[in-house]
Amino acid sequence: MWPGTYARWWTIAWPLGALMLFVNATEVQAGGRLTAERRALTSERASLRNHYALDADLRQLAKLQSPFTFVYFDLDGFKQVNDKIGHEAGDEVLAETGVILSGLESQLEVVAYHLHGDEFAFLVPGHEDKRVHELVRRVFSGVRAIGVRRSTDLGATFGAARNELVATDPDAVRHSADAQMRRAKDEGKRRLAFASGEVVVLAS
Repeated sequence: MWPGTYARWWTIAWPLGALMLFVNATEVQAGGRLTAERRALTSERASLRNHYALDADLRQLAKLQSPFTFVYFDLDGFKQVNDKIGHEAGDEVLAETGVILSGLESQLEVVAYHLHGDEFAFLVPGHEDKRVHELVRRVFSGVRAIGVRRSTDLGATFGAARNELVATDPDAVRHSADAQMRRAKDEGKRRLAFASGEVVVLAS
């Protein structure tokens, strides 16, 4: 759980938790209509918010001006899973990655998304690089375990960016994190790159 108390979490970044709680509450109130709308904002393969939901959430957070860090990642070795084991196994890998991220969501630690193919993202409250590193390590370990269960070498590469520029351009933080992930890949994959320039090796 987030270091400290629930009160500290809400003080630091209540809008991220509010995004999750608001969706749940409004769906209960509006019934079937909201259920259909929510389905349109959900990735069927990973049971997480999709890129449409991310666009809406970034716009909302830009208005609220709350500090968060955007983490973008994709799976290393996913193509080999599809090619060697089959697309059904690939879909299972995406679903199990979604389970890992959903576990963090359930503890109010992140808001997670499945974007396209093997691309995922999550929002972390605040601007604490150490906390981001800890969460990335947990996700990375979970992804590696998915590969081990299938006797294949699966990993992930991450890029992280803070939302300093989100007030003027909600997409700026996303593009920055994407650029950091690509930089991490250029340096050898299975790394976490921060916009500050720091690169953390997750596995050799």
